[in-house]
Amino acid sequence: MTTTPLTTLKSPSDIPSSWPILKARKKTKVQIRESIGREQFKVSWQDSVLESDPELDLIIITPSEEYPCKKDIFAETYVLLEDDFWVKNEISRLVQVPEDQTVCIETLEGKLNAVSHPDYIVIGKKNELYANTFDWAEQNLSF
Repeated sequence: MTTTPLTTLKSPSDIPSSWPILKARKKTKVQIRESIGREQFKVSWQDSVLESDPELDLIIITPSEEYPCKKDIFAETYVLLEDDFWVKNEISRLVQVPEDQTVCIETLEGKLNAVSHPDYIVIGKKNELYANTFDWAEQNLSF
């Protein structure tokens, strides 16, 4: 039996045009903190780890997780509400991974392995790619 190699997506142009782009708004508030050295964050996809760069990244804090975000992207996509809570003011562009596909995504903070249906590939403000699990998207986004 042969195994088909996973497709690696590095930019939006790598996403097949037959996969429809959806739009959503993030509805949850977050807090932020500075990165303490090079921190590693375990994420949902098969041995995937994201790494922060203290000079380039802030750490986004939600009630259930923390993850790195580039400082310049954060500044362009979030607004301060009150009491140190922030909300994303950008409309997110997402592509749901089709049922018969599994992909790897090269993000700015590391590689996400084996992203598959029903999870989403997200196209960021600067055309960077990252992913959201289906459950996370259902809880945190308004489609």
